[in-house]
Amino acid sequence: MLFTLSSSLWVISLKENISTDTQLNPLSALEQLIPQHKVELLNANFSDQQHYDQLAQLQSEVEALIFRVDVSDTSEQLLKDYIESSLSYIQLTSMLKTSQRLISENTQLENTQLTEVIDDIRLKMFSFISTSNRTEHAALMTMLNGVDINNELQPNRRDLQLVKLHSLFVLENYELTATYRQKLIGLPVVEIIILERSLLQRQIRKTNIKKFAGIFGTILGLVLLFIVVIKRHEYALINTAERHKEFATNLMDMLGNHGGAVQTALTPDDDGNRPS
Repeated sequence: MLFTLSSSLWVISLKENISTDTQLNPLSALEQLIPQHKVELLNANFSDQQHYDQLAQLQSEVEALIFRVDVSDTSEQLLKDYIESSLSYIQLTSMLKTSQRLISENTQLENTQLTEVIDDIRLKMFSFISTSNRTEHAALMTMLNGVDINNELQPNRRDLQLVKLHSLFVLENYELTATYRQKLIGLPVVEIIILERSLLQRQIRKTNIKKFAGIFGTILGLVLLFIVVIKRHEYALINTAERHKEFATNLMDMLGNHGGAVQTALTPDDDGNRPS
């Protein structure tokens, strides 16, 4: 019974260790990747294609690991929030970079007055991007709202449309990137991963205790089984020896009785006559 219970406990603990290791590995990998990903994310420069490719690779690896981890519902939701926020931040920042690039492109226009308007918008736009001043934001928004892009007869209308629409997009969404940045900085992703990993390591320690108890119990069970086998063998040998001894004693008694009877038969009586 002890051997069966101990060996079963050993096997169960081994399976639990394998399962826990499967959960622990992606968490350990995430603990290494998340800080790198966050640094690259918050310092993204999408004009550098190599940097963008590196960030995209890190993003893909982090997403794959997050979908593999087995954590509590609260931790799982926080990790999903991190992924969604990082994706939204990347997409928005990329779109803003594209808009800024299109706004900054120099276009030779025949209309000098329109060229001055566009240049003025550009200067105020990049001043706002550099300072994020609320006063400049309001002044630039007023200027853009006053620009008419619906006059189909106006020369170079499409160029003006491009500058106005992309400038409005930057104004409406530039501050949102700061919100995403603050959210990404504030999310305790690494702390949650460390906590979940600590819980798994504690579980591994408990499983190891059960495993060692199972190993010890299995060995003890084998030793006790060996002792029982030896004792039974000794008992069987003793019984066999006793039976042999008893048989020999009975045999000697039988031979003794038979010899006495023969001797009696051969001894003459008082008259000198032998028994017939």
